[in-house]
Amino acid sequence: MLENNIILFNNKIKPISIFVIFCIFLYIIYFSLVNQQNILYKNHTQNNIVKTSNFYGENLTQYDGEIECLSFNTLISFPDKIFMNYNTNSSNIFDDKITAQEFKNILQNLYDNNYTLLDIESVYSTHEKTTYKSFLFPVNKKPLLMFFQNVTYRSSFKNTGEIDKIIIDRNNNLASYSTKQSIQDRIHYDNEFILILENFISIHPDFSFNSARGVICFSGDNGLLGYNTSHKNVSYKYETKRVSQVIRRLQSMGWKFGCNNYSYVDNSNLSDIQFAKDLSLWKNEVEPIINITNIYSFPYGNKNITPEKQNLLLENNFEIFIYKDNANCNQLLKDNCLFISTREITGQTLLNNREDFLHLFDCNKIIDKNFRK
Repeated sequence: MLENNIILFNNKIKPISIFVIFCIFLYIIYFSLVNQQNILYKNHTQNNIVKTSNFYGENLTQYDGEIECLSFNTLISFPDKIFMNYNTNSSNIFDDKITAQEFKNILQNLYDNNYTLLDIESVYSTHEKTTYKSFLFPVNKKPLLMFFQNVTYRSSFKNTGEIDKIIIDRNNNLASYSTKQSIQDRIHYDNEFILILENFISIHPDFSFNSARGVICFSGDNGLLGYNTSHKNVSYKYETKRVSQVIRRLQSMGWKFGCNNYSYVDNSNLSDIQFAKDLSLWKNEVEPIINITNIYSFPYGNKNITPEKQNLLLENNFEIFIYKDNANCNQLLKDNCLFISTREITGQTLLNNREDFLHLFDCNKIIDKNFRK
């Protein structure tokens, strides 16, 4: 009887042992992945916050010249995914956007040519009325403003090489998240403009004067930063809560926000009534998340607007207007408003407008030849 009990006990213990060993094996794999992610993170900025106080000391001078202004779309973070299935749509994406590597190349070349980021609030004053003002800036440095347009990361876009959203990871750091990637490649710290610029400033803090960052311009119809905050979405309250955490982090780091209107439709294609409705949706759905902004960036950079629409923008406290003009960058005061023209950097302009950018960088050294045909 004792012998039978021992045999029975041994038969029961084997499955338990196998299960325990299997659990240990899974834990080892999980721990390895977590450790790999933590190591990757430690190579980047701790908590994504880089202190860029004025280390220039007294080596500043009064600046009242023109400011270089560049405009970007969201990046192609995974160009290989598009390139593998190259078609007409892929060609359009490569025309409209630049790759993450091209953006990194641009930052390095701008830095090598002594350009330094300037906070947009340094170039205007809103006391009583908007005015363009001179400001102190480091000697031998050239001021630069950066604008990023229509930053939505629409979930409806498939195989466009975009990330899905900007997140705060469990270590309280900004990261990108992409569900279309394999599990180990879903979280990145260096494949979209926010993350790339933060990493660059952590290595070159003098690229940011007084903690300056860029201006992120939002529409609202497709949400913000990959979160569907449109009130047509049944879970918009949950999405709003999640993106608000990211927005607060970006604001604390020095990023500024602008308006692309709600639908990101060329204003010439909207009637005055449609335009007013668009602006009302912006005020109701987007403004409570990002707070009030006086920066309006024309959709697609096209400054074609009727006096009625312009007056409506003024009535809603917009005072700084961003549009594109690849030939010139200038700041123009008109009717107590500041109009800022930007050079638009896309795959197409990198390929076709080399002369316009030579004072900034050589496009031939920027282009990602692995993916540009």
